[in-house]
This record gives sequence, C-alpha cells and structure tokens, in this order.
Amino acid sequence: MTTQNQTIEVKVLGRPVNENSARQIRLKENEAKRAQGLIKRGRPVIEGSESQVKKLRQKIKVDLGYTLRRGRPVIEGSESQIKKTRQMEKLVNGVELRRGRPANTESKHYQRVKDLETRRMNGTLKLGRPKSDDIVINVKTKAKIKEYVMS
Repeated sequence: MTTQNQTIEVKVLGRPVNENSARQIRLKENEAKRAQGLIKRGRPVIEGSESQVKKLRQKIKVDLGYTLRRGRPVIEGSESQIKKTRQMEKLVNGVELRRGRPANTESKHYQRVKDLETRRMNGTLKLGRPKSDDIVINVKTKAKIKEYVMS
C-alpha cells in the first residue's frame, strides 16, 4: 500500500492585508508587548485611594491572623438585631415562626387549596379526568351529526 502526498490549494478569503498599514503595525507592536508582559489590562490602581487603603488594612489583618467577615458589619443593639434575637428565642422554645403576610381565608384560591388538602388527607381526591362507561364520539357530517358509542 503506497500513499501519495497530495497538495491542497486553499483560497484566502477576504481582502488582502496591507502589512504596512498603521493598524497592522499597531497590532504587531501590541503582540510583541503582550509576549513581554508589558500590557496591563483592567482599571489602573490609584495608590492611596480608599479602596486600596481598605485592601491594605484587610491584608494586614489576615497577616496578623484575624478572620475577615464578608458583608456589612453587624451593629449590636439595632432594631434588626433585636428582632433576630427574638426570633431565635422563639425558635429555641419551639414556637412556630410565621413569615410573610397572613393568607386571606375568604379567597377562592385559599378555599380551593384547603378543600384539596382535606380530600388528599381523606383519600377521596381523584386524579385525572373522570371516567365513564360509555364513550360517545360526535362526528359532524354534511347532513347531520352521527353518534358513535364505544364501550
């Protein structure tokens, strides 16, 4: 079995590139800078800004062995903290916590949901379409409607 070397000609699509154009020269320069690691991406760092001072403070705390907490600081004695401690006490004591606004017991949706719950508990809830013994199919023709009864 012998193999032959075949050359396949590939057409270059698009318009030709002018190697001496300003854009191509700029692209080559950027590629060379990227290879040397001279191109910096992202927003420049401003030394002494609030965010840089905050990052430096956090780094110092980590170096000293403190654990950093994410999010907003907790203010002890605030209304939200008092409310949270009351909720935790209720939870510990076994009181059921209610969240959100109370349901409207007169609404049709609420009554339907309660009815379905009681049916489920009793085992009387039927799923799917009701079944009948005879299936009647009405077929409309040009002259009249014909009924086919299947059982």
